[in-house]
Amino acid sequence: MLEVRKIKHELTFDEVRELINLHAHNQKRMMMLKDYYNGKSHALMYKERKTDGKSDNRVFFPFPYLITSTLCGFMNIPPQVRCEDANIQEVIDDLFKYSDNAKQYSSELLDMSITGVAVEQLYLDKKGITRFKRISPLDIIVVKSSDIIGDIFCIIKHYEVDGIGEDREEYVELYYEDKIVRYYQNEKGIHSVTEEDNYFKDVPFCIYKNGEEMLGDFERVIDVIDAYSLYQSEILNATQDITNALMLISGCNLTDEQLRQVKNLRVLVDENNIDAKMIYNEVNYDDMYASQMRKNIFSLSSCVDLTDAENVGNLSGSALKTRLVNLLYLCSVKANYVKEAVLRRVELMLNIYSLTNAIDVDEILKNTVVDVNYNTLEDKTEMLNLVNGLRDVVSQETLLGLLDGIIISVDDELEKINKEKEENMKEFGFMADMNGHLQNEEQPREGEKVDEETEQETVRQR
Repeated sequence: MLEVRKIKHELTFDEVRELINLHAHNQKRMMMLKDYYNGKSHALMYKERKTDGKSDNRVFFPFPYLITSTLCGFMNIPPQVRCEDANIQEVIDDLFKYSDNAKQYSSELLDMSITGVAVEQLYLDKKGITRFKRISPLDIIVVKSSDIIGDIFCIIKHYEVDGIGEDREEYVELYYEDKIVRYYQNEKGIHSVTEEDNYFKDVPFCIYKNGEEMLGDFERVIDVIDAYSLYQSEILNATQDITNALMLISGCNLTDEQLRQVKNLRVLVDENNIDAKMIYNEVNYDDMYASQMRKNIFSLSSCVDLTDAENVGNLSGSALKTRLVNLLYLCSVKANYVKEAVLRRVELMLNIYSLTNAIDVDEILKNTVVDVNYNTLEDKTEMLNLVNGLRDVVSQETLLGLLDGIIISVDDELEKINKEKEENMKEFGFMADMNGHLQNEEQPREGEKVDEETEQETVRQR
């Protein structure tokens, strides 16, 4: 995805073409990152092949996949939206469920981790229901206003399809706040320019950034990953060369073709002395060097090596938090941008809902909260012991606030607790008076008058 700033105006065809050409460099970067995630190292792929008969193994260690899987696993809990209006809450929940929010979020997390950004598009299906879907960031150019606010005023979506014969046709879609412009172009020029209204009242896209720089989670350590893979590949080649020892033949003359053949057969030729013997190579392998490079890959990417027994052993909660501090910070940065994108999704959905229902979208958004939680290796036993130890020291609200990650909303939890208490009181025939004291429902409240017949009946029952 390319992000640029321009003075707010309707883009011309020439401006769009200029931005698409500028986007080509960023597309190559994203495709390179996807290659690394899929186990294709450019350093190994484009390394010059050996032609001297030596082993030429190229082993890539998939650290990008491991880093991405670990970070996505920590955050793979779909965000929850809480709204004070029960009717609006039901509408939001239904729309999220209709578009399979969990599946879309998993795909967006993957894009964020690999390419540094994820893109989501909202649209109306054939039934007129609002839906959202993850789309490839390779096809998107975001155009923001050049003022201090920096709002998105246009998004360019471009992609190529096969035309007639060997021709390629490029389809371009321009999304503005009030309209959508579509056309396609090829060598013959621009064709089929169409316009339609945009009912979302804003550009119908949500951008999930992986930090302000929009870098992939393993992008900063690609050189270290390549160095580790090259080092291990050379060790493997040297080990294989030991297995395939060289034979030295002395005292004979060979033609060029014979020399080429004996090199492939791992034979050396010496024209001076008549002799034949085997030559072995020695391999100097420094396991500490390789181990240090591996640790650097994880530490510099703010990730935790879950294959290391030191990180998954019997550690206390404080020790775990210390080891996870970089990871938790990275997750919190991701979570902030996820909250911003999901809240924008809710706003766009409510804009469509407001076309047929009298609602104040701005007021609803003020009372809407997006919760983003993530999995951790935190030892909850230590935290629960702390809560139990403070039970008679601090308020119930403070205790519930310590259970972050278990309880989403303290206020909602307090309301549920009070409701359960009231139901239990009614079940056993008790209720609270004006001062909050419990008393039997059959007994008159303080200050309440009862007739003589009722009082006699109560005495008789006792």
